[in-house]
Amino acid sequence: MGENPDQWWTLMTEPVTFSLNVAELIENPDLHPGLAGLDEAEDKLDASFSDCADQDQMAEAHDAALTGLNRRYTDGYALYAERFVTAVKSAATDLGLPLPPRVVVDDDPQSAWWDDGAIRNSANTDSALVIDLWERAHAIVPLPNVDIRLDPPEPTKGG
Repeated sequence: MGENPDQWWTLMTEPVTFSLNVAELIENPDLHPGLAGLDEAEDKLDASFSDCADQDQMAEAHDAALTGLNRRYTDGYALYAERFVTAVKSAATDLGLPLPPRVVVDDDPQSAWWDDGAIRNSANTDSALVIDLWERAHAIVPLPNVDIRLDPPEPTKGG
């Protein structure tokens, strides 16, 4: 095996395993401050419809907007997870891992990632290999393209 533990991963007989929870990545303010998960986006959407005078028209428009919002989050989280896993596998190949990594994914926008037993992001582990693969993938895969900012900046007017 050699005397350098940093190189022992080249002798692996089982794939390295780590996890991705997209909701945790978005909602955990330590990772990406200012981003909102689906619950917060739904609350903001509800507030935007609160002053509508015509309740029937408001309910129909609200339901359509809510369906669209849920679809954007679901699709965006799933696409992010797919791209992240692809990036991890590519990084593992670049590093020369003898086996492709196994990534356990939770891409549900309504994930209760804080609960015991939930799939949690494994970026905070003692494994230098997992951290390296995680950071490589996270650095190149853009976050989901959904309405995730709590207070998006106002557009500026051109001169």
